[in-house]
Amino acid sequence: MADPTNAANKVARVLKAAGAELWAGTTVAICPSNSLVTLPFSDANKTMTARVWSPDANTVVRLKVENAGDGTKSVETEATTAEAGTWQTLTFNFANQATGTAALDLATTYNKASIFFAFGKTGAQNGGDKVYFMDDLTFVGSSFQVACPTPPASVFPVSFDNTAVTYTLTGFGGAEDSAVVVDPTNAANKVGRATKSNTAELWAGTTISTGANFTLDTIPFTATKTSMTLRVWSPTAGIPVRLKVEDAADGTRSVETEATTTVANGWQTLTFNFANQATGTAALNLSYTYNKASVFFNFGTTGANGGGGTFYFDDLAFVN
Repeated sequence: MADPTNAANKVARVLKAAGAELWAGTTVAICPSNSLVTLPFSDANKTMTARVWSPDANTVVRLKVENAGDGTKSVETEATTAEAGTWQTLTFNFANQATGTAALDLATTYNKASIFFAFGKTGAQNGGDKVYFMDDLTFVGSSFQVACPTPPASVFPVSFDNTAVTYTLTGFGGAEDSAVVVDPTNAANKVGRATKSNTAELWAGTTISTGANFTLDTIPFTATKTSMTLRVWSPTAGIPVRLKVEDAADGTRSVETEATTTVANGWQTLTFNFANQATGTAALNLSYTYNKASVFFNFGTTGANGGGGTFYFDDLAFVN
């Protein structure tokens, strides 16, 4: 928004509401997947600055940087405002990490940043709704190109045949025997295999990933493009196949839908429209990042009740 003290300048505004958590914050991004360019930390350069405006002096401001693809790799540090109701520049030295947080690791790629005003106080403890402003987040001591990295070519469709892509299948709930194998009907083709055991849970499934932390490329849902397709081979017709996509960094953000096989012992292409979510599950939210996918064969039936078997799948695709 416009700087409240200089209409010619644009700044970031943060409202920490009365009901905010003590860790309420704001991620600052200029690149896809909530990321920044890689911050060039070195032995000599470990500091960032930010201009801030706070309604109160002695406000603790925490700055956290992390790896956008792996939130377990992060470093946090703090600075404190000295004045109220005016702009000031705070210095954040990541060589001095906040108590109880990880130390700076120069071998880690840090390309995501979040700022937390009045860190450690809930909105209620902070005195209710309060507005803060921020500008000029800067890395100190080293110049670098401010340009987002070129995204890799999309892995969709997930065909299991691209030698430049690492495919990982992770089974759970009694489908741990999941693997990339030769298509049983075409020796020149690679496919995914999911074996649902006789003791499998009704929710046994397989996560399909091509990146770290069980990720896929971000699925580009829009208001008019909400479907994916998957070729499947099932020993039985008439079974439900559930497809679930979620935010790999936040499993509470997900959407699930189903399709039903109509062919036994043969390949068919199923269409999954996430605008029609499965009963009892969350609706598609276009503001979320969906970059993780799991498939569940004969969903809702345990292995003990006849839900087991060996299934194959291929060509997970987004429908443009």
